[in-house]
Amino acid sequence: MLVHESPTKKERRGNANSQELRALLPFYEFIDSTKGKKTGIFHHTDPDGMSSGIILSRLVQSTTGKKPELYPTSYSDVQKETITKLIRKNKLEKVIIVDIAIDEQKIRTEKISKETSWFLVDHHELYNDSKNVIKPQKFSDIPASSYPCGKIAYDLASQKIDVTKLDWVACLGIIGDFGIQQWKTFLEETYKKYRWETKEKYFETILGDVCKLITSIEATNDIKKIKKLSLIIEDAESPQEVLKSPLKKIQEAVEKEINREVATAEKNTKNNYIYAEVKSKYNIKGPVSTILGVKNPNKTIVTASYEDKFYNISSRRQDGKYSVSELINSLTRKIPGAMGGGHPNAAGGSVPEKYYEKFKKDIIKILETHE
Repeated sequence: MLVHESPTKKERRGNANSQELRALLPFYEFIDSTKGKKTGIFHHTDPDGMSSGIILSRLVQSTTGKKPELYPTSYSDVQKETITKLIRKNKLEKVIIVDIAIDEQKIRTEKISKETSWFLVDHHELYNDSKNVIKPQKFSDIPASSYPCGKIAYDLASQKIDVTKLDWVACLGIIGDFGIQQWKTFLEETYKKYRWETKEKYFETILGDVCKLITSIEATNDIKKIKKLSLIIEDAESPQEVLKSPLKKIQEAVEKEINREVATAEKNTKNNYIYAEVKSKYNIKGPVSTILGVKNPNKTIVTASYEDKFYNISSRRQDGKYSVSELINSLTRKIPGAMGGGHPNAAGGSVPEKYYEKFKKDIIKILETHE
């Protein structure tokens, strides 16, 4: 399979079998087609999206001779059709979309197709298959939720170029998207290579600190700051360089808000679930969900926060007893203008303001029936 456990080996090519190569061929053909074309990469704003965007940027650069433009993109941006607007504004001829389940949004993908040629690299549920979509379901037996985009990007790029110096960047995606158990060997060998201390909880290690920094900057909703951090990571030779960034000062303020909202949510814990409406100037519903999920693995966690006429939803279920992606998607697909999905143990969505109260009522009703 297209899996490279050891980041210390330089021989990276020719390890995929013929069936997998056929599945991956459209991706490599697309990469080849970027030569001489103005190319942009739209990547999710979390650690996994940022790491995969940076690695694929290196692959595109090896073909075009120059770095493609990186566009950090949130699911709120998808709702606002920011991708289409930026493609048009910047006259992008080729576009790669990373770690964003855009294939769920048929109307929006049709609009993007009218503007440019694009390719999706993702690890969420396969909603609408086509030649310009690559997900683990098409080339691997590893569950998509356990194959973060940072590792997918690393494995894809490794078939063409030497990206061994970006192994630690791939690890950001693995740690950030909880792919640790699946890729433990990869993580251990990376840490051994750089002589970093390992811990049972990787979020308490040096790369965990970088993930926390990314999450904090992501929470500001300031695209300029998010893009600045992605460029810092792209140019850095080590995580130590990243952690020296002036952006580190923002992290303390964000984490203070996160801790406050977690404490507030815990006061309203129910037997089977926690439903929390997060109110903060920072976009922290995701980190709040994650912390609550880790602390309450046998409860379903749902958080909601308001932003620009939409309520954005985040959900977690650590023990895997219920699929929160199915839970969120089952409700959002019935709501005009809403979207939702993700992984069985971590998912999100977005609901127009005028439908939110009904969504809230319906999801709480479902949560109260869970054992």
